[in-house]
Amino acid sequence: MAKTKAEIFRTPKGVFKYCHLNKPDTKFKEDGEYSVTVLFDKDNPVVKKFLKQLDAKVEEAEATAQEQFDDATGKQKASWKKKGITEPTVHLPYEDEVDEDGEPTGNIVMRFKTRAAFKDRDGNTVKKVVPFIDGMGEMIPAKKRPLVYAGTTGRVAFTIRINFIPKDAECF
Repeated sequence: MAKTKAEIFRTPKGVFKYCHLNKPDTKFKEDGEYSVTVLFDKDNPVVKKFLKQLDAKVEEAEATAQEQFDDATGKQKASWKKKGITEPTVHLPYEDEVDEDGEPTGNIVMRFKTRAAFKDRDGNTVKKVVPFIDGMGEMIPAKKRPLVYAGTTGRVAFTIRINFIPKDAECF
C-alpha cells in the first residue's frame, strides 16, 4: 500500500458538542477513542472559505472514486450490479445541522475522532493524548490542560485521506 502525504487542515472557531477530549470514550472500543462534534455558523465568511477548501477535496475524492470504480474487476462490477450500484458514492466531511423537527438550523456539523491507542511496529500498545494548543501556538502541558466540555469554543486540526471502499463503492 502506497503512503500518501496527508494535508493538515485547521477549522475555523466553532462550538464543541459531544466532547471526549479530556479522556477517551471506551463505550464501544476497549482502547478508547477521542472524539468531538463541532458546530459552525454557515453564514460566517471564514466558514464559507473553509467549506470551499473542503469541497475541493471532495471533488478530488470524486475523481479518485470514479477512477477506482472504472478500473474495478469484472467480478467487482458484477457485485455492484447485484446491489444496484451504478456509480461511486462520495460522503461529505460535513453536514447541515437539523433541529428536532428536521428543519435546518443554519449551522454546519463536523465530527472528528482518533484512536486513543495504537500498536507500534514491535507490537507494543502506545497510548495517545490529544494535544491542546493555546492561542499563541504553544503546547499546553498535561497538568495545565483545561477541561473541555460541550459549549467550549475552539478549533480542530485534522487531516483528510481519501479512502475508497470497494465493497459498496463508497469514498470517504
